[in-house]
Amino acid sequence: MSSGDLVVRDSYLATKKISALVEARSVKPVGEERGWIGQVHRRTDVALSYGLRPREAAVVRGMVLGDRSLMPEQLQKSFQRSGITHVLAISGQHVVIVAAVIYFAMRILAIAPTIGAGLTMGLVWLYILIAGAPPSAIRAGVVATFVLAAPLLGRQVSPLHCTN
Repeated sequence: MSSGDLVVRDSYLATKKISALVEARSVKPVGEERGWIGQVHRRTDVALSYGLRPREAAVVRGMVLGDRSLMPEQLQKSFQRSGITHVLAISGQHVVIVAAVIYFAMRILAIAPTIGAGLTMGLVWLYILIAGAPPSAIRAGVVATFVLAAPLLGRQVSPLHCTN
């Protein structure tokens, strides 16, 4: 930036009552502990790869957690060429499947609908957080929460209202 640009910028910032700027070149986690979500993510990652060869574990990790970092580049290109890369990205469909499996498992186990719905909501949001909270998963989580909470609030659910 030229000195003239800096003067203009500083004048503009002063009109907005901004007195300081913070510039970061990078952000790096410090230490091994990254909070409880990081611990759950690592444990989930270990559980997903249990008993699998590294290549298979990398695919499962991509499909469940949306993390392709351990997938060999050639394998990623194979997914791209075949047009199925979308199965490696966490989407609303993943969230709906997780919610449905949990919800119907609660019903099969004869857990009261109100408790089952609450547990399903909590576990769905835990999954979204563990998967990195991509926008499509958050949107699906919001819809799933509304659908699961509707009967608890005395509201009727219409599947047509959940689609575009």
